[in-house]
Amino acid sequence: MIRILAVLLLFIATPGLASESEVDYKATIITVDYSFAAPVGEVRSTTAGNSTQGLGIEARIHASRSFKIGFLSSWQVFREDKRAPATFSGAEYERHTTSLLPVLATANYAWHHGAMRTFVGIGGGMMLSRRTLAALAEKTVSNTWYIAATGLAGAVYEITPGFGLEGKMRYAGGYKDGYKPLGMVQMTLGFVFFF
Repeated sequence: MIRILAVLLLFIATPGLASESEVDYKATIITVDYSFAAPVGEVRSTTAGNSTQGLGIEARIHASRSFKIGFLSSWQVFREDKRAPATFSGAEYERHTTSLLPVLATANYAWHHGAMRTFVGIGGGMMLSRRTLAALAEKTVSNTWYIAATGLAGAVYEITPGFGLEGKMRYAGGYKDGYKPLGMVQMTLGFVFFF
C-alpha cells in the first residue's frame, strides 16, 4: 500500500519537471485516445445505442506558444440489433452497424495553468460513413463520404516533459446533399506524447 501511495505522489509531483520551455514550445504533440460516443442525426435513427468502440489519433504542430494546427482522425462503431421485418429473409433479427471515420484538419488554442493546459479547437474535412445491414446470410454494405466539421474542448495534464494525459469532448458531424446530417458526440481519454 505504501508503494502505491508513493507512486501516486510521484505522478502528482512530477508535473513540476515539465517546464514551459520544454513543453509549450515542442514542435509536435501526438495524442492517441479511446472514445465513448453518442450518435447524432441519421446515425441515431439506425443505431440508437451509444458506442464504446472508438479509437483516435491526433497530431498538433507548433504554430505559437498557444496556437497549434493539426490533423485528427478517429474510428467509432455503432451497433444495434433490431427485430427484422417479416419480409426480410425470414430472419428474426437484423444487425445495423454504422462506422464513422472523420479525417479532419484542426486548429487549437490553449490556455496555460502550470502543468495543465485547457484548449478549444475547430476543424474541417471529410467523414466516411460505412453502414452494414446483416440478417442471416445476407449482408449489405454502403459507403458514403460527407463534408465534415468538428468542435472540441479539453485539457492536457503533463506528467513529464515528454508525456501526459488528455481528456476532451468532441463533436464530429457530416453533411451531404440528399442525405440527412449525421455525426457523433465523443468523450475521449488518451495519452499525449511531446516531440
